[in-house]
Amino acid sequence: MWENGVLISIPTLFIYIAYYFFPLILSTPSQLEYPVTQALPLIGLSILERFSSLLIHSSWGYLSVLSVITGRKRLILVAFPMGFVDFLVPFEKYLGILTFEFIFFSIGLICLVMVRSLGKYYRSTSSKDT
Repeated sequence: MWENGVLISIPTLFIYIAYYFFPLILSTPSQLEYPVTQALPLIGLSILERFSSLLIHSSWGYLSVLSVITGRKRLILVAFPMGFVDFLVPFEKYLGILTFEFIFFSIGLICLVMVRSLGKYYRSTSSKDT
């Protein structure tokens, strides 16, 4: 969660400030001058992408920790593909941003449902063993 949600987002914020603020000061045209009808969908898709990434990476981390705690290697095998979700980003240019973001969000929701069910199952079986 901290990996994508905070540790990557804070430096990216400074990069965006440097990228957009200094051209604005130098009075050159900026990409921030989009009309509201163009800017809001882009902002919404960016928020959806960050939220989807947070869902998938949190699911990945939770299953990894649960695998270590319960000693079940099967959970690592389930969590392993979740770590490669960033590999899908180059395919965005072929699918289009809207289609890609909704596919990415759907994958995030599937990971969340899978983690909840696996977590509930393995927590209940591990508590019966002790």
